[in-house]
Amino acid sequence: MPNLTKTIKLRLNVTEEQVMLFRQMTERYRQGCNFVSQYIFAHAFPLTFTKLSKRLYPILRKVFALKSQLAQSVVKRPLPDTRRSRNSYIDMVSYDEKGKTDSQSPFRTIEPLDVGCEPSDV
Repeated sequence: MPNLTKTIKLRLNVTEEQVMLFRQMTERYRQGCNFVSQYIFAHAFPLTFTKLSKRLYPILRKVFALKSQLAQSVVKRPLPDTRRSRNSYIDMVSYDEKGKTDSQSPFRTIEPLDVGCEPSDV
């Protein structure tokens, strides 16, 4: 049986409060991705989802106030980028406001995230 895929476009009418809440959530998601990336680089590249999830999931839920599915997504998101960076040993992956990656030298000082704990402390 052939697969049939349909794409639809929706226009959502949202309130200013919903826009603000969405922006706050996406900012927490971005900060969570940066936190996971910094953790990976600070702890010798533990690149299995299971190990990272066991260690970071509670922190992502508590510190970044992410829902369960978003917390799992935050752990998965930096993995492919850091796998590529591990091979070169020179890039540190970080995420800008649009979710795209930037490379930073791991030898440069990274501004600490204002979340109450550091990746190297975990």
